[in-house]
Parts: sequence; C-alpha cells; structure tokens
Amino acid sequence: AKVQQNTSGRLTSEKRTQDRYTIRGYLSTAAKHSHNMMPAMRQAITGQPWMPPRPHLTTAAPPIPTSKARPVITPRHHPTSSAHAAACRG
Repeated sequence: AKVQQNTSGRLTSEKRTQDRYTIRGYLSTAAKHSHNMMPAMRQAITGQPWMPPRPHLTTAAPPIPTSKARPVITPRHHPTSSAHAAACRG
C-alpha cells in the first residue's frame, strides 16, 4: 500500500487505499472471466454488479483430516545410561 501511495505522490488514508484495492480486485476478477472492465464497473455503480459464476461441484470434496498421526519419539540412549539404570535398580 505504501508503494502505491508513494508513487502517486501523496499519502492517502488506509481506508481509501483498501477501497482502491477492493475495486481493483473486483475488476481483475471480471477480466479473468473474460468480462470487460468498463461494463463491469458501470454495472457495479448502477447497482447491478457483475458476479462470477458459481463453481459447479461435480464430485464430493475430499475429507478434511481431523488429526495427524504423531511420530513416536524415543529417547536416545547414552552409552552409560544402561549402566546407570542398572546401578539405580540394584
């Protein structure tokens, strides 16, 4: 946002910058769907905004994993650890 503001030669409010990006995103989406930007802008201003088509779901979405199996972490054995364990037991 600051690069956009600095290249324009003036600083604007954050709200105004966000509005600019919202409009630009809307027009970019229209262009990606082969819709002309000017009619898309005109329709939005007149209260009849262009909306991209809803995607058609032909297959069920894959299930969302609820948990991942965690790897088992085993302690590393120090060469003297078995001797120490034996000494403590006996």
